[in-house]
Parts: sequence; C-alpha cells; structure tokens
Amino acid sequence: MQRPHTVERATTHRHIQRLVPGSAGILFKDGEDWHRRLRALMPTFTRAHALRGLTDMHGQAQQWLANEAATGRRGDDLFFDISALSQRVVLAVGYNLDPDVACVRELGRALLEYKFWSLNSHPRARIDEFGWSLSKLADVPWVVRHLRNLGHRFDRVRHAVQRVVHERPWLDPERKGWVQNLLDDGFGLAELTHELNHLYGAYNAVDFALTAGLYELFARPEWLAKVRAERTRHQPVLPSMLESMPATRAVMQETLRLYPAAMVIFRRSGSTIHIDGEAVAPGTTFMIITAGLHQDRDLWANAETFDPTRWLPSAPPPPRFAYIPFLHGNRKCIGQHLAECVFMTVMGTLIDDYDLHCERADVRLSPFIIPRFDGPIPYRLSRRSDEDTRARGRATG
Repeated sequence: MQRPHTVERATTHRHIQRLVPGSAGILFKDGEDWHRRLRALMPTFTRAHALRGLTDMHGQAQQWLANEAATGRRGDDLFFDISALSQRVVLAVGYNLDPDVACVRELGRALLEYKFWSLNSHPRARIDEFGWSLSKLADVPWVVRHLRNLGHRFDRVRHAVQRVVHERPWLDPERKGWVQNLLDDGFGLAELTHELNHLYGAYNAVDFALTAGLYELFARPEWLAKVRAERTRHQPVLPSMLESMPATRAVMQETLRLYPAAMVIFRRSGSTIHIDGEAVAPGTTFMIITAGLHQDRDLWANAETFDPTRWLPSAPPPPRFAYIPFLHGNRKCIGQHLAECVFMTVMGTLIDDYDLHCERADVRLSPFIIPRFDGPIPYRLSRRSDEDTRARGRATG
C-alpha cells in the first residue's frame, strides 16, 4: 500500500495485457501510461460526480425493470440479468451514452459478450487459476482457442466503439463521461477501445457484488425488511440519505467481504521489505490474498457467515487492513464511489417493487483469481402487491 510498492505493475499484469486481447487498460498500466489515463478519467470517478448520477442510476434501473420484468419473470441466470440491468446504468452514468440509441445498444451487447466469454469459458481455457504447474501445458490448445475467440469478440467491441465515436450519442452533452474525456485527451481508436472495454470489465465486479448481495438479502427476510424500511419507495437515493441507510450499507459491506472482486491482488515491491528478520529484495512479486484475509478466523468471528450486523454503527470496527475491498494507498480502486452508489441505488430500486426467489440453495464461487459464480443462478422475480407493501410497512413501522 506504500507508494514505493505501487510504482511498477507486477510481472503478472504485464503478461496479461500482452496476452489477452482487450485488456490493456488502466489497471494494468504504470508510469506515464497510468498517469495519463488517471488524469483523463479521474474527474468522472470523484464522489461528487457519482452522487450527481444517483437520479440517473435510479431511472435507468427503473426503465430496465419496467421493460423486462413488468409482469414477473423467471430467469436462467440472475448474474447475467443483473449485468444487463446494471449495464444501462453504467452506459448512462459512466460512459454518458444514451442506452436506447442503436449504436450504444450494439456497444453494450459487445461489451457484455466479451466479458462473459472471458470469465465463463471452459475451465481449461482460463489463465487466472491458482498454482500453475507443468500440467497446464496440456491446456495450451484450449487457451489458444479461447484467446482467439476473445480476439474476435474484441473486434466487435472495436467496431461498436467506432460507431459511437462517429455518432456521438451523448446522454447529457453538459456532463462528460469516460468516452468524451478520453477523446479530449487524444486517445485514438485503438487505445480508446482497450480502455472502454477494460473499464467495463472492471465495472462488471459491481454486477457480481450486486448479484451476491441480492442472493444473500432475499435469503434473510429480516434484513430485507430493514433495507426496505430505509427507503422512500419509488424515489432515487439522495446524497443526504446515503449515510442514513445503515442496514443497506451493512449488507453492501458484508457482501464485499465475502464476495471480493479479486481473490488475489499482485504487487511488485519497489524497495527492500523486512519481514520477520528477512530482507525481501526489490522487484519481488507479492500476492495479497484478499479472500483469505476477509475470511481469516483470527480476524473475524464466524468468518464464513454472512452477517451484516458486524457493520452496524454499534459494532466494533474490524482490525486495521483486515478489510480491503477497494484496497488502500496510491493504487486503490478509483471506482469505489461509483460502485457503492450503484450497489445501493440499483438494489433499492429492485426491492421497491419486486420479490426475488433464487432457485439454488447453495451458491459457490469459481476457483479462479477473478471469481464468479460456479454456475447459473435460476430465479423468479415477482411483483409485490400493494397489500404486501402495506403489510411489510406495518411490520417494519
């Protein structure tokens, strides 16, 4: 977390951005390449910018639900559909593109297809597994085919970005988004495509967390009632309300503890580090095992249990650095404010009018560095009746 150890990206990052089509974005960059992207993008990742987008987040989520789930819905995979819902939000708030324009819908489909192909391919084709060994050589043909297919999907992203740049379907001409800021900074089509694809890949972690949060919340009626009681139905979350929603925030924080965006974070040391009397030379790659840290039984009571009470204002704070969903220091996640606003807003918009029943009793994570669910999560989404709403209001009031 100290600056000397965040200057150069780990060798792992360098290999990935060279090997994987469409991955050469800000998370894998260092030096001037990183600073240039940070200067261009940071204005759209501030807390103030995220808060200005709360009404748009609510409106885009409402529109998707009205179109897709007006009469109730049975779905094959909750994660895929939450990703589609949340994509309207990020296209509008992050990219500042009108989600209903044809070229933007094309871009959305291409981004979603790329991301799901990269993470839901055959396990033998994944390159982000733990503990590579010589046995992985037998999987090289699978990896090569996977990367070739991923390249074809990235070509579709490039074509869609080219159309967007030509048509410029800005949602709000007075509020710049990622596309405009990168164009203003002189990014050409190739760099722009990589960065926009990379940003969506990083944002998809929000969809993963939202899916997990909804899965856990609807399995706990008492917490669902608490979160609903904090909301004004059908109204967007206002900036002044965010700090007065302790149950919603507790559910979000506990979700981020148990469902990390990355199981492992890589860091390259920039100076000698002394650990237990041993000197570790500069240039050493360290693995910070986020999942292990967040479920360490020496740091957390009932570490493997989803328990939002540990985040309520009356609870003692966790040990320092035991909880790092967005990291700390010079290379902490610049998307924290956007991620938190999207999580709280989209979750609240959905639970206003719908009940969710997940048809899997046990959801596990896939055993890769970038985790996702080990299979589809079939679900039913049903509209809440007015009587249900009144009954819940009496019960929580």
